[in-house]
Amino acid sequence: MQETGADFPRTRWTLLVRAADRNSVECRAALDELIRAYWKPVYAYMRHRGISRETSADLTQEYFAAFLEQEIYGRFDREKGRFKTFVLATVKNFLSKQDRSAHAQKRGGGAQRFAGDLDEIEAGLARTEDPEASFHRQWAESVLEQAMARLAPDEQALLRAYLGGAARVSYSDLARSRSTSETDVRNALRRLRRQLKSQLLEVLRADVSSDRDLEAEMQELFLSL
Repeated sequence: MQETGADFPRTRWTLLVRAADRNSVECRAALDELIRAYWKPVYAYMRHRGISRETSADLTQEYFAAFLEQEIYGRFDREKGRFKTFVLATVKNFLSKQDRSAHAQKRGGGAQRFAGDLDEIEAGLARTEDPEASFHRQWAESVLEQAMARLAPDEQALLRAYLGGAARVSYSDLARSRSTSETDVRNALRRLRRQLKSQLLEVLRADVSSDRDLEAEMQELFLSL
């Protein structure tokens, strides 16, 4: 990839920084996208720091409220690192300042609470994982889910069956289940893999401002999954 900064005019954090009205549609949309992308990684990091489930949920919510209200995103300097690394560093700083005894009171600020199922998130946590490794793995899975969601439902189903790890379905089984030929399945998957890669790049572009960083994030994504 070549360095082409002009291709990256609207990252999530620049939308927040540029929005004069913090309640504007543009600002709220950027914040909501950021929460969807980073809620699980931040929560997983806290859980693997030994913080209880409910307190982790409350602290994650408070972190994103502070991220907006204190304009923490405005401190990001892309010359000193990538946005994902910045988020992790600010989470560590946020936790270092917390009086955990005060968190019986739930605060939400202006941030929308993550609507996902904590049971589902908990089921995906590797119990012995290092906190930072958990953050990066959950980030990678979040990026993958965002990219998959941009595909049609039947395309998602085919890719999920093919990428099912130990439960991966064979080409012949996929062809049989779809009443088509194995050749057609192979061709469809080849096309869908290209589409998924393209969508992954688009999701990652929301948090990077150069092709160099985009390539590095893509490499980290595959290493973390």
